[in-house]
Amino acid sequence: MTVGHMNRWAAAALAAASLGGLILSPARAVQPQRWLSTNEAEFSQGETKDTIVTNLGDVKLASDIATLAEMPKEVTIVFDTAVTPDGTMYFAGGPEARLLKRTGDDVSEVLTLKGEQIFTLSVFRDHLLLGVSSEHKSRLALLNDDGSLTTLASMPGARYIWDILPAADGKTLYVAVGTKGKVVRVLPGVPGPNALAEKPKEEKKDATDADANADDAAKADAPDADADADANVEAAEAANADAAAANEPAVVATIELLLDTAQNNVLCLGLHENELYAGTDTDGLIYRIDLAAKDDAKPYVVFDAPEPEIAAMIVSADGVVYAGTADAEQARPGRLEQAVQQEEGRIIPGEAPEKPAKPEKPEIPGAAPEPQPMDGAEKSADGDDKDAAAEDTTADATDAKADDAQADADAAPAVAAEAKTPATDTTAAAHPAFEAHPEPQAPAQPTQAQRDRLRELVKMKLLEARKSGRMQVGGGVGGSAAGGRGGNGGPQQSGNARPVAQAKQKKPGNAVYRVDSNGFVTEVFRETVMVLDLALIDDDAKLIVATGDEGQIYQVNVKDEETAVLADLDGEQVTAITPDGDALLFSTANPAHLIRMTDKVAKSGTFTSKTYDAGQISLFGMIDLNVKLPAGTSVSVQTRSGNVEDPEMAPWSEWTDATTFASGDDAPPLAPRSVKISSPPARFLQYRLNFAGDGDATPVVSRVMMTFVMPNLKPVVASIRAGYPAPHGGGNAQPLDLPPAATVMGVKWEATDPNGDRLLYDLQYQPAGSEKWLTIAEKSQEDHFEWQTQRVPDGRYILKVTASDKLDNPPDMAKSTVRSSDPIVVDNTAPAIEGLKKSVDGNKLTLTATATDALLPIGQVGYILDDADAYEQVLPDDLIFDSTSEAFTVTISDLAPGPHVVTLRVVDVRGNARYQSILFDAK
Repeated sequence: MTVGHMNRWAAAALAAASLGGLILSPARAVQPQRWLSTNEAEFSQGETKDTIVTNLGDVKLASDIATLAEMPKEVTIVFDTAVTPDGTMYFAGGPEARLLKRTGDDVSEVLTLKGEQIFTLSVFRDHLLLGVSSEHKSRLALLNDDGSLTTLASMPGARYIWDILPAADGKTLYVAVGTKGKVVRVLPGVPGPNALAEKPKEEKKDATDADANADDAAKADAPDADADADANVEAAEAANADAAAANEPAVVATIELLLDTAQNNVLCLGLHENELYAGTDTDGLIYRIDLAAKDDAKPYVVFDAPEPEIAAMIVSADGVVYAGTADAEQARPGRLEQAVQQEEGRIIPGEAPEKPAKPEKPEIPGAAPEPQPMDGAEKSADGDDKDAAAEDTTADATDAKADDAQADADAAPAVAAEAKTPATDTTAAAHPAFEAHPEPQAPAQPTQAQRDRLRELVKMKLLEARKSGRMQVGGGVGGSAAGGRGGNGGPQQSGNARPVAQAKQKKPGNAVYRVDSNGFVTEVFRETVMVLDLALIDDDAKLIVATGDEGQIYQVNVKDEETAVLADLDGEQVTAITPDGDALLFSTANPAHLIRMTDKVAKSGTFTSKTYDAGQISLFGMIDLNVKLPAGTSVSVQTRSGNVEDPEMAPWSEWTDATTFASGDDAPPLAPRSVKISSPPARFLQYRLNFAGDGDATPVVSRVMMTFVMPNLKPVVASIRAGYPAPHGGGNAQPLDLPPAATVMGVKWEATDPNGDRLLYDLQYQPAGSEKWLTIAEKSQEDHFEWQTQRVPDGRYILKVTASDKLDNPPDMAKSTVRSSDPIVVDNTAPAIEGLKKSVDGNKLTLTATATDALLPIGQVGYILDDADAYEQVLPDDLIFDSTSEAFTVTISDLAPGPHVVTLRVVDVRGNARYQSILFDAK
C-alpha cells in the first residue's frame, strides 16, 4: 500500500474559505416489453447502500468503511496525518494550528501554535516530524515525548512548507516550499550552508572598473566562493548568538537547493530510487530531479499539465508517477460528463501489447561542458579578435562557473562552520532521534583543480562581459527546466520572475495523470473535483483518489479502466490518506472526521433501483440477473409495485419474498438467473438487490432485465382537419386570368396508441342530411389523405377517421377509436352573373348585375376594358362582400368613341371564377 502526498495549498485554501430503462422490444399490446439495466447511466439512478456502481455498469459491494473519530469542534479541517512506529496517529488541524493525536477512539490535543501553521506531517527517525510554516521563520521540528517541539532546521526563506519526504537512509529530508517554489535537501544535525538563507546584497561596481575586475578575478582564488563562505559563517554566528540570547541551543543543519522554480509553490513530492519528483502550482509542472548526478541534481520537466496545480503525487514501486490536479475553479457539483449510457466492452487484463523497451532518459538541457582552451582565435567580420571557444560556450560556461562557484561556496562555509560552531549540544543533536544515528561527514573542501577551473571560467566570463558591455547571470544548482528560474535550455531568470508561458488547452474538471517509466503520459481520471491526495493499493493495481468539494473517494483500476465512487462522505473535502496496516485512514474537512477503509469489502449491502413506469397498469413477467458469484457470496432479489410514482407519497405493495442466488449453484456460465415477478399488476415497479459476501469477495451484478405486458388500450385520435389550399389572386391589380381553383382537399389527423401499437385508418364522408357513410380510403397506415372532391357533388359534408390497433392485437382484443370533422364544404362550381343590364350614355357605360353562388360567399368582382393589363376591382352596392349574393354596379366614363368590349369576373371565396364579356359602342 502506497500513499501519496496531498496538496496542502489546496487544503489551506479550503480552510480559508433522467434516462428511462431501455425497452428492448417494440412497445406493443400483448407483446412483452422489457426494461434493461446494464450501464452506469441506468444503475446510477438507483440508491446504493454499502454498494457501488462502476463506469463499466457493474453493481457490487463497497469497501468496508467506518467513521472512527470526530475532531474537536475547534478543528474544521485536517491538513495532514502521520502514524509513528508506536501506532500513534497524529493530525495537523486547522484553521488555527493544532497538533492532535488519536489514542483508541479518542482524539486529544497535543499542542497549539500561535502565528504558525502546520500543513504537513511526516515520520523521521521514528519520531513525528512537523513542517511548521510561518511568515517570518518556517522550520522543521520533531515532537518530544513531553509534547514540546525540537527544531531540526530553520527555513527563513520559506513562507510555506508544503511537503516533507524522508529518504530511506534515515539522514536526509526532501522538502517542498513556497512562496518561491523550491525543493531542498535537508541534513539535520550536519553543519553546512543554508540555501534558503538570504545572502548579503553585493555592492554595485562601476562598468569602468571592468578591466580591473577582470585582472583581480584572474588573480583571486575563488573570490565569489570565499565571499559566500564568509557570509554563511557570519549568518551562522548571528544565528548562534540569537539562540544563546534566547537561552536556546543553536540549530545545526545543512540545507541544499535541489530545485529553484519560476512557480510560486512546490506542493508535493514523490521519490523512486534516485529520482525525486516535484509538482508545482502556477503552471502545473512535474519536475524530475536526478539525485544520482555526480556534481549536482539536475531538474527536468517531465509533464506540463493543462491545469495550474499539481496537487497530489504518488510513485509506484516500479517508478510510475501518478499526479492529481486541484484547480479550484473546476470543482463544481455534479458529474463532469453523463454516465456511460451503453455497454462498451471490457479490457482483458494481460492482453495488452508488450511494454516497449525503456528508452534512455533525455539529456538534461543546460548541463555545463568542460571549459575549452582559449588558444584558437579567429577574426570576426569587423576585424576584431574573438575567441571562438568563448563565443561558442559562453552560456554553458556561465552555468558551469555558477555551478562550481556554488559548490565552492557550499564547501568553504561548511569547513568554517565546523571550526566556529560552539561545542555545546545543538537542538537537533540533543533530540533522542539522533542518538542512534551517526552524523554524516561534512562536505570536503574544494580541490585545487576545482579552484583552477573556477578561475578560468571567471576569466572567460569577464572577457565576454568586456566585449558585450553586459554581464549575464548564470544559473545555480537548482536551475529549473522549461523556462524556470535558472532554467535549463532557456533564458536565465532572476528573483522569482516568471517567463511568458505558452497557452495550454485547459480542460473542464481536474485529472489524475499517469507518467510511466518511459515518460509517456496518460489521463486515468477526470472529474469536477479537486484531487487532494492519492494512494495505491492491491500491489499498486488500484489508485485511490481523495477529492473535494463533495467529499468523494474514487477508486481507479488502471488496467481494467474501471472507475467507481467508493464513498460519498459527510465532509466536503477528503484531505489526507494515511496507511494503517491493511487499511487506509481518510481525514476530512468541513466537518473534520477520521474515516477507516479496510482492504475488505462490506459483508452486506443493497441496491434499490429507480422507479420504472409502464405507463398503465401492467402485468409483470420475469426478472433476469446476470451476476458473478465468487465463493462465499450471494445475491437476492425483491420487487414491489404501485400506482403512484413515489412510494413515499402513497402505499405500494410490500417487498416480495427474496429469491436468493448463491455461489456454487449449477447455473450455466454467463446465463442469467431468472425469477417470476410476483408483485401485483400496477403501473410502477422497483427491484432491490441484496448483496452478501464474506468480506473478501463480492458478487457482481452487470445486467438486470424485467419483462411486462400492458392491457390493450384504445387508440387516441386527437384531431381531424380538412381544407383546400388558399385561393390565388386578390389585390387591386389582378392578372387577366386566375389559375383554376384546387379540387383536391387535404385531410390530416393526429392519432396515437398508448400501447405503442401500429394503427390502421379508415376515412369516410357523410353528405348533409344523409345517415350513410361512404368510404374514401381504408386500411391506410398514413395519417393524411388527399381527397379528389370533383368525384362528389358540391355540397356540405362531415368526414370521420377510424383508428384501429388490429395489426398488433388478436381480432377479439383489437380496439378502435372514431373521430369526426367539423362540417366542410365541397364547392367546385363558379358563381353566376344574374340580371345583367347595360346602359350607354355618350362616352359613359353603366352595368348592373348580381353575383350569386349556391354554397360560398362572393369574394371578388372586377372588370377589364379592351386590352387592359389588369382587372379593376368593384365593391358590391352594400360595400361589403358578406353573402352568396352580391349586387354590384360598374361605371366607366370618358370612353373614346367607337366599339369596346368589357369583361366581368366574379369569384367566390374558394377561387371559383365566372367570366362574362359585353360589346358596346361609345359616342
